[in-house]
Amino acid sequence: MVGQEQEIKRNQFLMGEKPDTPLNIQLIRHLQIVPKKGIEARFSGRTKQIQIGLDQDFPVSRIQGSWLDGVLPRDAIIALFSFGAATVVNLLSWLFSNASKSESNP
Repeated sequence: MVGQEQEIKRNQFLMGEKPDTPLNIQLIRHLQIVPKKGIEARFSGRTKQIQIGLDQDFPVSRIQGSWLDGVLPRDAIIALFSFGAATVVNLLSWLFSNASKSESNP
């Protein structure tokens, strides 16, 4: 969930992955009072999901990481998907070109 941002509106609050579990904040990296906006905070910790909402039973939005985020850095994930997409496109074009060549030769 690195680098994801979410704005919390008035009267909303943060919850952990389940409403009854606290948010596991390990380090507050930045805390600033912004005039006429509120408090800006950047923190780090470990959780699978952060929920934001007015009511614990009905979160308005959430930030959630995938299992792949725990294994690879975000840049490696992007590179892996890009490489996979390029490989699939090349394989499909190779298959279509070979299929048309085999049909033209009796």
